[in-house]
Amino acid sequence: EVGLRALGRVVSAIGGKTFSPSMKKTERLYNVLLGIQSKGTCFSTRTLGGCRIIRGNGNYSEKILICREARGLPKPLFIEASTKLMWDSRFQVQFGSNVQSGLKISALGELENYSYDLNFKNCDIPSSARIVLPTLFDKTGIVCIPHLGFLRSNEVPIIKNIRFCPPNSISRVGFFLR
Repeated sequence: EVGLRALGRVVSAIGGKTFSPSMKKTERLYNVLLGIQSKGTCFSTRTLGGCRIIRGNGNYSEKILICREARGLPKPLFIEASTKLMWDSRFQVQFGSNVQSGLKISALGELENYSYDLNFKNCDIPSSARIVLPTLFDKTGIVCIPHLGFLRSNEVPIIKNIRFCPPNSISRVGFFLR
């Protein structure tokens, strides 16, 4: 039961939900992950609570990845200088005073729409998780992808602070860094 509840809490935190998915749905996924209900077939990608649950491959074939699914992401939101907002119910973002007009925050999405040479070969964040990361755009394209350390050349940092801050944390007990 501990593993079942842990799975529900992880899904609700990553999916940005206030409540965990129903116990019935969580238990079904949990059993599939354990191979109980797979009926001899390999585990394939599943969705639950706004998350994609993906089987690892290569050196990570014994692992699973739980990431936010791209469906249901918020629409692009224009931002103003010196504001603080919650994006996608998961990220608390504080902007500096140097925000230019026309700047918006949205999910990164698929990069074939952009002319940037962003090399992710050495990136530890899998593509399924990257495409849903908060990204700043202007009329010419990507300005900043904070979690990937990308800032367009000649740009001044715009984000003062960004934190993963879901409505339902994985642990009910808080923790502090000193």
